[in-house]
Amino acid sequence: MGMGTEIITHLSYDELRQRPDDGKRYELIRGEVHVSPSPNTRHQHTLWNLSISFGIYSQTHAGPPDLVVEILSPSTAAHDRATKLALYAGAGVPWVWFLDAEVKTVETLKLEGGKYYYDSVLSGNQILTSPLFPEWQLPLHELFDFRTSF
Repeated sequence: MGMGTEIITHLSYDELRQRPDDGKRYELIRGEVHVSPSPNTRHQHTLWNLSISFGIYSQTHAGPPDLVVEILSPSTAAHDRATKLALYAGAGVPWVWFLDAEVKTVETLKLEGGKYYYDSVLSGNQILTSPLFPEWQLPLHELFDFRTSF
């Protein structure tokens, strides 16, 4: 758990979406909401765009995903990659995505034999998809659309 992260248990996606903006970041992980200090605006937009897309998808597809999504911020990128990957591997998380809102890239990593290997590195007009979510797709230009207001 990162420093300054608190957990609010058992909040649905809709309840999470209806919370007032208090400047903090909320992440829904295995039905638990993890709250972190406020990141920069691009970070928030990226998380919001992904959350909206996943929210719509999860309403028609049951079951928690075997996925951790990390939205990198310049100050924590090295920590996220090194320390957290080891934690996720130890926990047996099959998939990890690293989203970089500054350079607008998505890296998808798959756990094989206790280590993560790159499955894809996406940028530009490419489309984010996953074998975990049949029929779901999110073009990167929508993921990294920073025009939404919160």
